[in-house]
Amino acid sequence: MNPKRWLQAFFCLALLGGLFVLREPLRQWFNPRAPLPKAQHHHGDGAAPTQPFKPEVLTALKKLFAAYELLRIELANDSVDGLAGASAEALSALAVVPGAAHSETTKNALAQAAQSVEALANQTDVEAARAPFGNLSEAVFRLAETDPRLRQGWRSFHCPMAKGFQKWLQKPEAIENPYMGQAMLACGSASDWATQQPEADPPRNADAVAYHTCSMHPSVREHAPGLCPICNMNLTPVTHEALRTGDVLVDSVRRQRIGVRTALVERRHLSRSIRAVGRITWDESLIHDVTARVDGWVEGLAVKRLGDPVAKGAPLLRFYSPELFATQREMLAAAPHSALAASAAERLRLAGMSAPQIATVRRRGAAQKRVTLHSPISGIVLEKRVNEGAHIRAGALLFRIVDRRKVWVEVDVFEQDLPSVKVGQAAQVQLPQVPGKTWDARIAYIYPSLDARGRTGKLRIELANSDGVLRPEMLADVVFEVDLGERLAVPTAAVLFTGIRRLVFIDKGEGKLRPVEVQLGPQAGDWTAVLEGLVEGDSVVTSGAFLLAAESRLRSATKYWEPSGD
Repeated sequence: MNPKRWLQAFFCLALLGGLFVLREPLRQWFNPRAPLPKAQHHHGDGAAPTQPFKPEVLTALKKLFAAYELLRIELANDSVDGLAGASAEALSALAVVPGAAHSETTKNALAQAAQSVEALANQTDVEAARAPFGNLSEAVFRLAETDPRLRQGWRSFHCPMAKGFQKWLQKPEAIENPYMGQAMLACGSASDWATQQPEADPPRNADAVAYHTCSMHPSVREHAPGLCPICNMNLTPVTHEALRTGDVLVDSVRRQRIGVRTALVERRHLSRSIRAVGRITWDESLIHDVTARVDGWVEGLAVKRLGDPVAKGAPLLRFYSPELFATQREMLAAAPHSALAASAAERLRLAGMSAPQIATVRRRGAAQKRVTLHSPISGIVLEKRVNEGAHIRAGALLFRIVDRRKVWVEVDVFEQDLPSVKVGQAAQVQLPQVPGKTWDARIAYIYPSLDARGRTGKLRIELANSDGVLRPEMLADVVFEVDLGERLAVPTAAVLFTGIRRLVFIDKGEGKLRPVEVQLGPQAGDWTAVLEGLVEGDSVVTSGAFLLAAESRLRSATKYWEPSGD
Protein backbone atom coordinates (compact mmCIF):
# COMPACT_ATOMS: atom_id res chain seq x y z
CA MET A 1 0.00 0.00 0.00
CA ASN A 2 1.06 3.49 -0.65
CA PRO A 3 2.85 4.92 2.49
CA LYS A 4 0.90 8.09 2.14
CA ARG A 5 -2.36 6.16 2.45
CA TRP A 6 -1.02 4.33 5.55
CA LEU A 7 -0.29 7.66 7.16
CA GLN A 8 -3.80 8.97 6.38
CA ALA A 9 -5.40 5.83 7.82
CA PHE A 10 -3.32 6.08 11.01
CA PHE A 11 -4.26 9.73 11.46
CA CYS A 12 -8.00 8.94 11.09
CA LEU A 13 -7.81 6.13 13.68
CA ALA A 14 -5.97 8.39 16.14
CA LEU A 15 -8.61 11.13 15.68
CA LEU A 16 -11.47 8.70 16.30
CA GLY A 17 -9.77 7.36 19.42
CA GLY A 18 -9.29 10.87 20.81
CA LEU A 19 -12.91 11.76 20.17
CA PHE A 20 -14.00 8.57 21.98
CA VAL A 21 -11.88 9.39 25.03
CA LEU A 22 -13.04 13.01 25.16
CA ARG A 23 -16.68 12.30 24.31
CA GLU A 24 -18.12 13.38 27.72
CA PRO A 25 -16.18 16.70 28.02
CA LEU A 26 -17.12 17.53 24.44
CA ARG A 27 -20.77 16.63 25.12
CA GLN A 28 -20.83 18.91 28.18
CA TRP A 29 -19.15 21.66 26.13
CA PHE A 30 -21.83 21.61 23.45
CA ASN A 31 -24.78 20.84 25.84
CA PRO A 32 -24.04 22.12 29.38
CA ARG A 33 -27.62 21.30 30.54
CA ALA A 34 -27.15 17.60 29.85
CA PRO A 35 -26.89 15.42 33.01
CA LEU A 36 -23.52 13.95 33.89
CA PRO A 37 -23.02 10.24 34.36
CA LYS A 38 -23.78 9.11 37.89
CA ALA A 39 -20.26 7.88 38.45
CA GLN A 40 -18.91 11.43 38.14
CA HIS A 41 -21.24 13.06 40.73
CA HIS A 42 -20.15 12.78 44.33
CA HIS A 43 -20.58 14.88 47.44
CA GLY A 44 -17.67 17.07 48.26
CA ASP A 45 -17.17 15.15 51.51
CA GLY A 46 -16.94 11.76 49.87
CA ALA A 47 -20.60 10.81 50.26
CA ALA A 48 -22.46 8.35 48.06
CA PRO A 49 -22.99 9.23 44.38
CA THR A 50 -25.82 11.67 43.67
CA GLN A 51 -28.65 11.31 41.15
CA PRO A 52 -28.66 14.36 38.85
CA PHE A 53 -32.00 15.66 37.62
CA LYS A 54 -33.20 15.86 34.06
CA PRO A 55 -33.00 19.30 32.42
CA GLU A 56 -36.71 20.10 32.75
CA VAL A 57 -36.70 19.02 36.42
CA LEU A 58 -33.55 21.03 37.11
CA THR A 59 -35.19 24.14 35.62
CA ALA A 60 -38.29 23.70 37.76
CA LEU A 61 -36.22 23.19 40.93
CA LYS A 62 -34.23 26.34 40.21
CA LYS A 63 -37.55 28.21 40.11
CA LEU A 64 -38.39 26.60 43.46
CA PHE A 65 -35.09 27.87 44.89
CA ALA A 66 -35.85 31.37 43.54
CA ALA A 67 -39.24 31.33 45.30
CA TYR A 68 -37.49 30.05 48.44
CA GLU A 69 -35.28 33.15 48.37
CA LEU A 70 -38.37 35.39 48.25
CA LEU A 71 -39.78 33.60 51.29
CA ARG A 72 -36.48 33.99 53.13
CA ILE A 73 -36.34 37.72 52.42
CA GLU A 74 -39.88 38.17 53.81
CA LEU A 75 -39.03 36.42 57.09
CA ALA A 76 -35.69 38.21 57.40
CA ASN A 77 -37.66 41.47 57.22
CA ASP A 78 -40.22 40.22 59.80
CA SER A 79 -42.94 40.41 57.16
CA VAL A 80 -45.65 38.03 55.97
CA ASP A 81 -47.10 40.21 53.21
CA GLY A 82 -45.33 38.38 50.39
CA LEU A 83 -45.58 34.83 51.70
CA ALA A 84 -48.72 33.97 49.75
CA GLY A 85 -47.30 35.15 46.40
CA ALA A 86 -43.92 33.46 46.85
CA SER A 87 -45.62 30.27 48.02
CA ALA A 88 -47.77 30.26 44.88
CA GLU A 89 -44.60 30.48 42.73
CA ALA A 90 -43.02 27.61 44.69
CA LEU A 91 -46.09 25.41 44.28
CA SER A 92 -46.21 26.23 40.58
CA ALA A 93 -42.59 25.07 40.23
CA LEU A 94 -43.25 21.86 42.19
CA ALA A 95 -46.32 21.06 40.09
CA VAL A 96 -44.21 20.38 36.97
CA VAL A 97 -41.80 18.02 38.75
CA PRO A 98 -42.85 14.38 38.16
CA GLY A 99 -42.50 12.08 41.14
CA ALA A 100 -42.31 8.63 39.57
CA ALA A 101 -38.80 8.96 38.15
CA HIS A 102 -37.04 9.94 41.40
CA SER A 103 -35.53 8.05 44.29
CA GLU A 104 -37.40 7.63 47.57
CA THR A 105 -35.20 10.26 49.22
CA THR A 106 -35.96 12.81 46.51
CA LYS A 107 -39.68 12.03 46.63
CA ASN A 108 -39.72 12.61 50.38
CA ALA A 109 -37.86 15.92 49.95
CA LEU A 110 -40.33 17.09 47.29
CA ALA A 111 -43.31 16.09 49.45
CA GLN A 112 -41.81 17.89 52.45
CA ALA A 113 -41.22 21.00 50.33
CA ALA A 114 -44.82 21.02 49.06
CA GLN A 115 -46.26 20.55 52.54
CA SER A 116 -44.07 23.32 53.97
CA VAL A 117 -44.95 25.76 51.18
CA GLU A 118 -48.69 25.14 51.69
CA ALA A 119 -48.26 25.84 55.41
CA LEU A 120 -46.38 29.07 54.65
CA ALA A 121 -49.06 30.29 52.24
CA ASN A 122 -51.64 30.47 55.04
CA GLN A 123 -49.46 32.04 57.74
CA THR A 124 -50.27 35.51 59.09
CA ASP A 125 -47.82 35.47 62.00
CA VAL A 126 -44.06 35.82 61.44
CA GLU A 127 -42.99 33.60 64.34
CA ALA A 128 -45.43 30.88 63.34
CA ALA A 129 -44.15 31.01 59.72
CA ARG A 130 -40.54 30.28 60.72
CA ALA A 131 -41.25 26.64 61.66
CA PRO A 132 -42.57 25.56 58.19
CA PHE A 133 -39.77 27.64 56.60
CA GLY A 134 -37.23 25.51 58.51
CA ASN A 135 -38.89 22.38 57.12
CA LEU A 136 -38.71 23.87 53.62
CA SER A 137 -35.02 24.69 54.15
CA GLU A 138 -34.30 21.07 55.06
CA ALA A 139 -36.09 19.93 51.91
CA VAL A 140 -34.15 22.25 49.58
CA PHE A 141 -30.88 21.19 51.23
CA ARG A 142 -31.73 17.55 50.47
CA LEU A 143 -32.46 18.46 46.86
CA ALA A 144 -29.15 20.33 46.65
CA GLU A 145 -27.39 17.24 48.01
CA THR A 146 -28.94 15.20 45.21
CA ASP A 147 -27.73 17.45 42.39
CA PRO A 148 -24.81 19.86 43.09
CA ARG A 149 -25.82 22.02 40.13
CA LEU A 150 -28.60 23.43 42.33
CA ARG A 151 -25.97 24.94 44.65
CA GLN A 152 -24.52 27.24 42.01
CA GLY A 153 -24.86 30.88 43.14
CA TRP A 154 -26.12 29.98 46.62
CA ARG A 155 -24.51 30.28 50.04
CA SER A 156 -25.25 28.05 53.02
CA PHE A 157 -25.48 29.42 56.58
CA HIS A 158 -26.16 28.01 60.03
CA CYS A 159 -27.81 29.61 63.10
CA PRO A 160 -27.29 27.76 66.43
CA MET A 161 -30.17 29.69 68.06
CA ALA A 162 -32.81 28.58 65.56
CA LYS A 163 -35.33 25.92 66.52
CA GLY A 164 -35.67 22.84 64.34
CA PHE A 165 -33.58 22.83 61.15
CA GLN A 166 -30.91 25.48 61.70
CA LYS A 167 -29.58 26.05 58.17
CA TRP A 168 -30.75 28.18 55.29
CA LEU A 169 -29.71 29.27 51.78
CA GLN A 170 -29.31 32.75 50.43
CA LYS A 171 -27.64 34.51 47.54
CA PRO A 172 -26.28 37.69 49.23
CA GLU A 173 -22.91 37.40 50.93
CA ALA A 174 -24.01 39.37 54.01
CA ILE A 175 -25.97 37.21 56.47
CA GLU A 176 -29.74 37.85 56.54
CA ASN A 177 -31.08 35.38 59.10
CA PRO A 178 -34.72 34.39 58.38
CA TYR A 179 -35.05 32.58 61.73
CA MET A 180 -34.15 35.63 63.88
CA GLY A 181 -35.38 38.48 61.67
CA GLN A 182 -34.46 42.10 62.27
CA ALA A 183 -33.79 41.49 65.98
CA MET A 184 -30.68 39.39 65.16
CA LEU A 185 -30.36 39.69 61.39
CA ALA A 186 -26.59 39.01 61.26
CA CYS A 187 -26.72 36.00 63.58
CA GLY A 188 -25.15 32.89 61.99
CA SER A 189 -22.09 31.57 60.20
CA ALA A 190 -21.15 29.85 56.95
CA SER A 191 -22.10 26.20 56.81
CA ASP A 192 -21.67 23.07 54.75
CA TRP A 193 -24.42 21.48 52.62
CA ALA A 194 -25.08 18.47 54.82
CA THR A 195 -28.59 18.08 56.20
CA GLN A 196 -27.60 16.09 59.28
CA GLN A 197 -28.31 17.94 62.53
CA PRO A 198 -25.59 18.02 65.17
CA GLU A 199 -25.89 15.24 67.69
CA ALA A 200 -27.40 16.07 71.05
CA ASP A 201 -25.00 16.83 73.83
CA PRO A 202 -24.34 13.87 76.10
CA PRO A 203 -26.21 13.96 79.41
CA ARG A 204 -24.48 15.93 82.12
CA ASN A 205 -24.47 15.60 85.85
CA ALA A 206 -27.38 17.70 87.18
CA ASP A 207 -25.19 19.16 89.92
CA ALA A 208 -22.39 20.07 87.52
CA VAL A 209 -21.79 23.80 87.08
CA ALA A 210 -22.74 25.12 83.67
CA TYR A 211 -21.36 28.65 84.22
CA HIS A 212 -21.01 31.38 86.83
CA THR A 213 -23.14 34.51 86.92
CA CYS A 214 -23.84 37.58 89.03
CA SER A 215 -26.98 37.62 91.14
CA MET A 216 -27.44 41.32 90.39
CA HIS A 217 -26.48 41.08 86.71
CA PRO A 218 -27.68 37.72 85.34
CA SER A 219 -26.50 38.60 81.83
CA VAL A 220 -22.91 38.03 83.02
CA ARG A 221 -21.76 34.48 82.28
CA GLU A 222 -18.24 33.26 83.09
CA HIS A 223 -16.72 29.80 82.89
CA ALA A 224 -14.79 30.20 86.12
CA PRO A 225 -15.63 31.74 89.50
CA GLY A 226 -14.54 35.30 90.16
CA LEU A 227 -15.93 38.83 90.44
CA CYS A 228 -18.66 40.45 88.41
CA PRO A 229 -17.11 42.88 85.91
CA ILE A 230 -20.00 45.28 86.50
CA CYS A 231 -20.48 45.45 90.27
CA ASN A 232 -17.50 43.44 91.67
CA MET A 233 -19.79 41.02 93.52
CA ASN A 234 -18.82 37.36 93.79
CA LEU A 235 -20.14 35.26 90.93
CA THR A 236 -22.50 32.41 91.81
CA PRO A 237 -22.54 29.02 90.06
CA VAL A 238 -25.46 27.92 87.88
CA THR A 239 -25.94 24.17 87.59
CA HIS A 240 -27.33 22.19 84.67
CA GLU A 241 -30.30 21.31 86.88
CA ALA A 242 -31.03 25.02 87.31
CA LEU A 243 -30.81 25.46 83.55
CA ARG A 244 -33.32 22.66 83.06
CA THR A 245 -35.83 23.77 85.68
CA GLY A 246 -35.37 27.55 85.55
CA ASP A 247 -34.55 27.72 89.28
CA VAL A 248 -33.37 31.06 90.61
CA LEU A 249 -31.21 31.33 93.76
CA VAL A 250 -32.01 34.45 95.75
CA ASP A 251 -30.49 34.98 99.20
CA SER A 252 -32.28 36.82 102.00
CA VAL A 253 -30.39 40.06 101.40
CA ARG A 254 -31.30 40.20 97.75
CA ARG A 255 -34.89 39.20 98.53
CA GLN A 256 -35.19 42.26 100.70
CA ARG A 257 -33.66 44.48 98.03
CA ILE A 258 -36.00 43.44 95.22
CA GLY A 259 -39.03 43.09 97.50
CA VAL A 260 -39.76 39.37 97.18
CA ARG A 261 -42.78 38.32 99.27
CA THR A 262 -44.49 34.96 99.49
CA ALA A 263 -47.92 33.59 100.45
CA LEU A 264 -49.37 30.12 100.95
CA VAL A 265 -51.67 28.30 98.56
CA GLU A 266 -54.84 27.52 100.53
CA ARG A 267 -58.43 26.40 100.24
CA ARG A 268 -60.87 29.30 100.41
CA HIS A 269 -64.54 29.95 99.86
CA LEU A 270 -64.54 32.10 96.73
CA SER A 271 -67.17 34.42 95.39
CA ARG A 272 -66.88 37.02 92.71
CA SER A 273 -68.83 40.12 91.88
CA ILE A 274 -69.88 40.86 88.33
CA ARG A 275 -70.47 44.55 87.81
CA ALA A 276 -72.42 45.77 84.82
CA VAL A 277 -74.21 48.85 83.54
CA GLY A 278 -77.96 48.82 82.97
CA ARG A 279 -80.47 51.13 81.36
CA ILE A 280 -84.02 51.62 82.65
CA THR A 281 -86.82 51.17 80.13
CA TRP A 282 -90.60 50.86 80.26
CA ASP A 283 -92.09 47.44 80.82
CA GLU A 284 -93.18 46.55 77.28
CA SER A 285 -95.95 44.31 78.59
CA LEU A 286 -97.61 47.36 80.22
CA ILE A 287 -97.71 49.57 77.10
CA HIS A 288 -101.12 49.96 75.43
CA ASP A 289 -101.93 51.60 72.08
CA VAL A 290 -105.26 53.36 71.47
CA THR A 291 -106.16 53.26 67.76
CA ALA A 292 -109.11 54.38 65.67
CA ARG A 293 -111.30 51.58 64.29
CA VAL A 294 -113.46 53.75 62.01
CA ASP A 295 -113.03 57.01 60.14
CA GLY A 296 -114.18 60.19 61.84
CA TRP A 297 -113.46 63.72 63.07
CA VAL A 298 -112.25 64.78 66.54
CA GLU A 299 -114.71 67.16 68.19
CA GLY A 300 -113.53 67.12 71.81
CA LEU A 301 -109.95 66.31 72.92
CA ALA A 302 -109.70 65.50 76.64
CA VAL A 303 -105.93 64.66 76.78
CA LYS A 304 -103.95 67.44 75.15
CA ARG A 305 -100.34 66.98 76.38
CA LEU A 306 -97.67 64.27 76.41
CA GLY A 307 -96.92 62.89 79.85
CA ASP A 308 -100.39 63.64 81.22
CA PRO A 309 -101.56 61.00 83.68
CA VAL A 310 -104.80 59.21 82.84
CA ALA A 311 -106.95 56.84 84.85
CA LYS A 312 -108.48 53.66 83.54
CA GLY A 313 -111.86 54.50 81.91
CA ALA A 314 -111.12 58.24 81.74
CA PRO A 315 -112.21 59.96 78.45
CA LEU A 316 -109.47 60.59 75.91
CA LEU A 317 -111.44 62.25 73.09
CA ARG A 318 -114.89 62.55 71.44
CA PHE A 319 -115.30 62.06 67.70
CA TYR A 320 -118.01 62.01 65.05
CA SER A 321 -118.17 59.01 62.72
CA PRO A 322 -120.85 58.74 59.99
CA GLU A 323 -120.36 54.96 59.97
CA LEU A 324 -121.03 54.63 63.71
CA PHE A 325 -124.02 56.98 63.50
CA ALA A 326 -125.58 54.94 60.68
CA THR A 327 -125.00 51.63 62.48
CA GLN A 328 -126.67 52.99 65.66
CA ARG A 329 -129.74 54.00 63.67
CA GLU A 330 -129.84 50.57 62.02
CA MET A 331 -129.79 48.91 65.44
CA LEU A 332 -132.62 51.15 66.71
CA ALA A 333 -134.70 50.55 63.58
CA ALA A 334 -134.57 46.78 63.95
CA ALA A 335 -136.95 44.89 66.21
CA PRO A 336 -135.61 44.47 69.74
CA HIS A 337 -133.83 41.15 70.32
CA SER A 338 -133.89 40.42 66.61
CA ALA A 339 -130.93 39.05 64.66
CA LEU A 340 -130.63 42.34 62.77
CA ALA A 341 -130.42 44.33 66.00
CA ALA A 342 -127.87 41.91 67.46
CA SER A 343 -125.77 42.14 64.29
CA ALA A 344 -125.78 45.93 64.39
CA ALA A 345 -124.81 45.93 68.09
CA GLU A 346 -121.91 43.58 67.38
CA ARG A 347 -120.61 45.89 64.62
CA LEU A 348 -120.78 48.81 67.05
CA ARG A 349 -118.73 46.86 69.61
CA LEU A 350 -116.12 45.91 67.03
CA ALA A 351 -115.93 49.54 65.90
CA GLY A 352 -114.89 50.63 69.41
CA MET A 353 -118.07 51.42 71.34
CA SER A 354 -118.21 49.87 74.81
CA ALA A 355 -121.12 47.79 76.11
CA PRO A 356 -122.37 50.62 78.42
CA GLN A 357 -122.35 53.05 75.47
CA ILE A 358 -124.42 50.64 73.33
CA ALA A 359 -126.85 50.09 76.23
CA THR A 360 -127.23 53.88 76.63
CA VAL A 361 -128.17 54.24 72.94
CA ARG A 362 -130.82 51.53 73.29
CA ARG A 363 -132.19 53.04 76.48
CA ARG A 364 -132.47 56.53 75.03
CA GLY A 365 -133.75 55.33 71.67
CA ALA A 366 -131.61 57.88 69.82
CA ALA A 367 -128.28 57.56 68.05
CA GLN A 368 -125.29 59.48 69.47
CA LYS A 369 -123.53 61.70 66.95
CA ARG A 370 -120.35 61.90 69.01
CA VAL A 371 -118.72 58.83 70.56
CA THR A 372 -116.25 59.03 73.43
CA LEU A 373 -113.00 56.93 73.54
CA HIS A 374 -111.88 55.91 77.05
CA SER A 375 -108.42 54.96 78.41
CA PRO A 376 -107.96 51.18 78.64
CA ILE A 377 -105.41 51.42 81.52
CA SER A 378 -104.14 53.82 84.15
CA GLY A 379 -100.80 55.39 83.33
CA ILE A 380 -99.19 58.27 81.49
CA VAL A 381 -99.39 59.29 77.85
CA LEU A 382 -96.20 58.36 75.99
CA GLU A 383 -97.39 59.44 72.54
CA LYS A 384 -100.22 61.67 71.27
CA ARG A 385 -100.79 61.74 67.53
CA VAL A 386 -104.11 63.56 67.29
CA ASN A 387 -105.27 67.18 67.76
CA GLU A 388 -108.60 68.95 68.11
CA GLY A 389 -110.57 68.86 64.86
CA ALA A 390 -108.31 66.30 63.21
CA HIS A 391 -109.64 63.79 60.73
CA ILE A 392 -108.78 60.25 61.85
CA ARG A 393 -108.74 57.12 59.74
CA ALA A 394 -109.30 53.52 60.74
CA GLY A 395 -106.09 51.95 62.06
CA ALA A 396 -104.40 55.25 62.99
CA LEU A 397 -102.51 55.37 66.32
CA LEU A 398 -104.11 58.00 68.53
CA PHE A 399 -102.45 57.52 71.93
CA ARG A 400 -99.78 55.31 73.51
CA ILE A 401 -100.21 54.84 77.25
CA VAL A 402 -97.93 53.03 79.70
CA ASP A 403 -98.50 51.79 83.22
CA ARG A 404 -95.39 53.01 85.07
CA ARG A 405 -95.84 50.99 88.24
CA LYS A 406 -93.17 48.57 86.98
CA VAL A 407 -90.05 49.11 84.85
CA TRP A 408 -87.31 47.00 83.28
CA VAL A 409 -83.54 47.30 83.73
CA GLU A 410 -81.75 46.06 80.62
CA VAL A 411 -78.18 45.11 81.60
CA ASP A 412 -75.20 44.59 79.29
CA VAL A 413 -72.95 41.76 80.56
CA PHE A 414 -69.60 40.95 78.96
CA GLU A 415 -69.39 37.76 76.96
CA GLN A 416 -66.98 36.02 79.35
CA ASP A 417 -69.31 36.69 82.31
CA LEU A 418 -72.47 35.32 80.70
CA PRO A 419 -71.89 31.69 81.82
CA SER A 420 -71.86 32.91 85.45
CA VAL A 421 -75.38 34.40 85.40
CA LYS A 422 -78.73 32.63 85.17
CA VAL A 423 -82.43 33.37 85.40
CA GLY A 424 -83.55 33.86 89.00
CA GLN A 425 -80.11 34.94 90.22
CA ALA A 426 -80.09 37.74 92.78
CA ALA A 427 -78.89 41.20 91.78
CA GLN A 428 -78.52 44.60 93.41
CA VAL A 429 -79.38 47.77 91.51
CA GLN A 430 -78.14 51.23 92.40
CA LEU A 431 -78.75 54.55 90.69
CA PRO A 432 -76.20 57.37 90.76
CA GLN A 433 -79.16 59.79 90.79
CA VAL A 434 -80.57 58.16 93.95
CA PRO A 435 -77.60 57.77 96.33
CA GLY A 436 -77.95 55.57 99.37
CA LYS A 437 -80.77 53.41 97.98
CA THR A 438 -80.45 49.86 96.69
CA TRP A 439 -83.07 47.77 94.91
CA ASP A 440 -82.92 44.01 95.44
CA ALA A 441 -84.09 42.11 92.36
CA ARG A 442 -83.61 38.94 90.35
CA ILE A 443 -82.78 38.21 86.73
CA ALA A 444 -86.07 37.77 84.86
CA TYR A 445 -84.76 36.94 81.38
CA ILE A 446 -81.48 36.47 79.47
CA TYR A 447 -81.69 37.43 75.80
CA PRO A 448 -80.43 34.75 73.37
CA SER A 449 -78.44 37.08 71.09
CA LEU A 450 -75.08 38.83 71.50
CA ASP A 451 -74.02 42.32 70.51
CA ALA A 452 -71.22 41.80 67.96
CA ARG A 453 -69.71 45.25 68.43
CA GLY A 454 -69.47 45.35 72.20
CA ARG A 455 -69.24 41.56 72.71
CA THR A 456 -71.93 41.79 75.38
CA GLY A 457 -75.11 39.90 76.14
CA LYS A 458 -78.29 41.52 77.41
CA LEU A 459 -80.39 40.44 80.35
CA ARG A 460 -83.50 41.89 81.97
CA ILE A 461 -84.37 42.76 85.56
CA GLU A 462 -87.87 43.86 86.65
CA LEU A 463 -88.32 46.52 89.36
CA ALA A 464 -91.40 47.95 91.07
CA ASN A 465 -91.85 51.69 90.50
CA SER A 466 -94.91 52.68 92.49
CA ASP A 467 -93.34 55.97 93.58
CA GLY A 468 -92.26 56.85 90.02
CA VAL A 469 -88.61 57.39 90.96
CA LEU A 470 -87.31 55.11 88.21
CA ARG A 471 -87.50 56.74 84.81
CA PRO A 472 -86.58 55.42 81.38
CA GLU A 473 -83.05 56.07 80.08
CA MET A 474 -81.64 56.34 83.62
CA LEU A 475 -78.33 54.48 83.99
CA ALA A 476 -78.04 51.90 86.74
CA ASP A 477 -75.13 50.09 88.40
CA VAL A 478 -75.93 46.39 88.71
CA VAL A 479 -73.96 43.88 90.80
CA PHE A 480 -74.30 40.08 90.63
CA GLU A 481 -72.70 37.90 93.31
CA VAL A 482 -71.48 34.56 91.97
CA ASP A 483 -70.76 31.84 94.53
CA LEU A 484 -67.80 29.71 93.37
CA GLY A 485 -67.72 27.42 96.39
CA GLU A 486 -64.59 26.20 98.17
CA ARG A 487 -61.58 26.10 95.86
CA LEU A 488 -57.81 25.71 96.04
CA ALA A 489 -56.69 29.30 95.46
CA VAL A 490 -53.52 31.29 94.90
CA PRO A 491 -53.08 35.08 95.22
CA THR A 492 -53.70 36.63 91.81
CA ALA A 493 -50.53 38.72 92.15
CA ALA A 494 -48.47 35.50 92.07
CA VAL A 495 -49.53 34.55 88.54
CA LEU A 496 -47.32 35.40 85.56
CA PHE A 497 -48.86 35.42 82.08
CA THR A 498 -46.49 34.20 79.33
CA GLY A 499 -48.51 33.74 76.16
CA ILE A 500 -50.99 30.93 76.76
CA ARG A 501 -49.03 29.68 79.79
CA ARG A 502 -49.63 30.70 83.39
CA LEU A 503 -46.67 30.44 85.77
CA VAL A 504 -45.98 30.93 89.47
CA PHE A 505 -42.70 30.79 91.39
CA ILE A 506 -42.62 28.25 94.22
CA ASP A 507 -40.28 28.76 97.16
CA LYS A 508 -38.38 25.45 97.39
CA GLY A 509 -36.35 26.55 100.42
CA GLU A 510 -32.64 27.43 100.82
CA GLY A 511 -33.15 30.44 98.56
CA LYS A 512 -34.31 28.36 95.57
CA LEU A 513 -37.30 29.67 93.61
CA ARG A 514 -38.71 27.51 90.80
CA PRO A 515 -41.20 28.46 88.02
CA VAL A 516 -44.14 26.06 87.74
CA GLU A 517 -46.86 26.03 85.08
CA VAL A 518 -50.39 26.06 86.49
CA GLN A 519 -53.92 25.70 85.17
CA LEU A 520 -56.19 28.41 86.54
CA GLY A 521 -59.90 28.58 87.24
CA PRO A 522 -62.09 31.65 87.78
CA GLN A 523 -60.73 34.76 89.47
CA ALA A 524 -62.41 36.09 92.61
CA GLY A 525 -60.99 39.45 93.64
CA ASP A 526 -57.41 39.06 94.89
CA TRP A 527 -57.53 35.26 94.63
CA THR A 528 -57.62 32.89 91.66
CA ALA A 529 -58.72 29.27 91.70
CA VAL A 530 -56.03 26.71 90.78
CA LEU A 531 -56.97 23.56 88.88
CA GLU A 532 -53.53 21.98 88.36
CA GLY A 533 -49.87 22.60 89.23
CA LEU A 534 -50.03 23.47 92.96
CA VAL A 535 -51.00 21.77 96.19
CA GLU A 536 -52.29 23.20 99.43
CA GLY A 537 -49.46 24.65 101.53
CA ASP A 538 -47.14 25.58 98.64
CA SER A 539 -45.35 28.88 99.20
CA VAL A 540 -45.57 31.10 96.11
CA VAL A 541 -43.99 34.46 95.27
CA THR A 542 -46.53 37.29 95.26
CA SER A 543 -44.22 40.30 94.83
CA GLY A 544 -41.12 40.66 92.68
CA ALA A 545 -42.06 37.75 90.42
CA PHE A 546 -41.39 39.72 87.24
CA LEU A 547 -37.75 40.27 88.21
CA LEU A 548 -37.38 36.57 88.99
CA ALA A 549 -38.96 35.69 85.65
CA ALA A 550 -36.46 37.86 83.80
CA GLU A 551 -33.53 36.18 85.54
CA SER A 552 -34.97 32.70 85.06
CA ARG A 553 -35.44 33.35 81.38
CA LEU A 554 -31.84 34.52 81.00
CA ARG A 555 -30.45 31.58 82.93
CA SER A 556 -32.51 28.62 81.80
CA ALA A 557 -33.50 26.74 78.70
CA THR A 558 -36.82 25.61 80.14
CA LYS A 559 -39.81 25.46 77.83
CA TYR A 560 -41.81 27.78 80.09
CA TRP A 561 -40.28 30.87 78.53
CA GLU A 562 -40.60 29.72 74.93
CA PRO A 563 -43.55 30.77 72.74
CA SER A 564 -46.11 28.01 72.39
CA GLY A 565 -46.52 26.19 69.08
CA ASP A 566 -50.28 26.58 69.54
